[in-house]
Amino acid sequence: MEGLVVLALLVALPIHIVAWIAIEIDARRVGLNPHGWAYGVLIPIVGLVVIPAYLYERKHATEE
Repeated sequence: MEGLVVLALLVALPIHIVAWIAIEIDARRVGLNPHGWAYGVLIPIVGLVVIPAYLYERKHATEE
């Protein structure tokens, strides 16, 4: 069981790093707080909630 948790974290980490970089660049471009959103993505479980929340906020920021 412990090996499965380590494997899950090792698989999730590169995904979170790529999302972190993409959100950092994109948030700066659309005028959102890049650091707040990007750091929220780096926390493994929180990132699952932050990514959809960012996409929602991004949609509304680009409509204005």
